[in-house]
Amino acid sequence: TASSTPIDTIFPQPTRAFITLETASLRWWGDGTVPSSTSGHLLQVGDALNFTDESQADALQKLQFIRVTATSGVLSITYMIEA
Repeated sequence: TASSTPIDTIFPQPTRAFITLETASLRWWGDGTVPSSTSGHLLQVGDALNFTDESQADALQKLQFIRVTATSGVLSITYMIEA
């Protein structure tokens, strides 16, 4: 019988993140709302999101992105975990 362990019991949840966008525009929400190609915060190529406050850790768990055009955007994300 296979068993699994939730990842957050092995590694702490990230509290901060730095996110950059390459390739194509995206829209995003950080409150659990599902974005669409016309609703949500617009993130353009070269833009960055910087979640630097521990109070934003909840938003990191709820982040959702969607592409705006037929081209998919590429996100680069660096997570920081406070010890």
